[in-house]
Order: sequence, then C-alpha cells, then structure tokens
Amino acid sequence: MRLLFGIILILATSCTDIFKTELPPIKDCTGDNDICSYNDSIQPIFNSYCTVCHHSASFDTGLSLESRSDLFSSNVVIASDSLNSKLRQRLTGELLPIMPQPPYENLEISNIHMIAKWIQAGALDN
Repeated sequence: MRLLFGIILILATSCTDIFKTELPPIKDCTGDNDICSYNDSIQPIFNSYCTVCHHSASFDTGLSLESRSDLFSSNVVIASDSLNSKLRQRLTGELLPIMPQPPYENLEISNIHMIAKWIQAGALDN
C-alpha cells in the first residue's frame, strides 16, 4: 500500500516539484505582432509540460521533445502547416490520444496557440 501511494504521489507531482529546479519562464508570444521564439517560448512549454515523459531516454513514448531537431526527426511537425502537424493535433485532441495524458495537466490554450503560431511561421530555430 505504501509503495502504491508513493507511485501515485510521483505521478501526480510535477517535474519541478520532483527535482526542485526552476524552469525558465515561458515568454508569451500570443500578440498579433509577436514572433514566437523557439528558445524563449516553445522549448520552455515543452520543458514545463512534456519532457517529463517525452525525453531522449524514453523508449515508451518514442518521442523526445528536448530539442527542435527531435521534433523534426520524429515527423510530428510540418513547418508552415500547423493544421496538419501531429503535434498540434495531439495537443488539441484532434488526434488521439490527447497530450499530455492524465495525471498531467493539459496545456493552456495560450500555450497551444503559441506552438501552432510557431509552426505556422516556419518552426524556425530562433
């Protein structure tokens, strides 16, 4: 019983709580004239919500979101075509399973909008 409680606690705990690290802030780029920077906006979203499961050492998920090159090697992003990018489709629930999966919290709509905006602008390494 004690082991089961420990596993549930770990699953319900965020990455920052487990490792007691401070993640860089996510720079908001939702404004009409804002340009979404991969380093300032997109990777921090992945670090906050995704890389706890989607990391290079994960054999279960088959997808690492630790770097921009990981996205392109996995074919989940189609530059300049956010509507057909599997990454955006999974985040919005158009393609199942929706990500992130419970017990992790879903991304805020603004974060999904920033990812889609970045992809649509060419998914640049900026």
